[in-house]
Amino acid sequence: MAQQQEFHPGLSLAGAVDLESLKHQVKAEPGQAGGAPAAGGYVIDTTENTFQAMVQTSATFPILLLLWIPTDDRLFPMARTLGDAVNKLKGQIQLSRIDIASYPSIAQAFQVQGAPALFALIVCFVIAMLVHGVLDHTLNWIQTGMLFLMVFSASAIYVNNGGQRETNGNID
Repeated sequence: MAQQQEFHPGLSLAGAVDLESLKHQVKAEPGQAGGAPAAGGYVIDTTENTFQAMVQTSATFPILLLLWIPTDDRLFPMARTLGDAVNKLKGQIQLSRIDIASYPSIAQAFQVQGAPALFALIVCFVIAMLVHGVLDHTLNWIQTGMLFLMVFSASAIYVNNGGQRETNGNID
């Protein structure tokens, strides 16, 4: 016998607004006082127009992909910490940040419902690292262990290609 779903008249989440996120929204541009950390060094901001090129770049070196909302101040510490960790590796890895509020189609492609989310891109393969939520110990693990593993894995793949990095499906 099929069970009927309960009906709650007047209760609809369609069009609902997350009021908690509104109190964490900032107006300052990235890099300005009170705003998100600015891109720079080995940290880039990726758009729908540059997404495909960024994915192809992962054939040359690994990319840490952060899906976030740069106007949500709760995500600033994570973006800053990841950016600092990536920049310390001096080009062995790149951090690509995507604003999922501005580019929801990218969030949909990754099947992400909210921010933050972290993925690794190594030779165009996607590895989910963190989807919606960050614990301090998880961020520490990503900084200390996962970035190293990404660099190491990518190096092993490139070595298996005869020491040459793959670009556009070809070995250089």
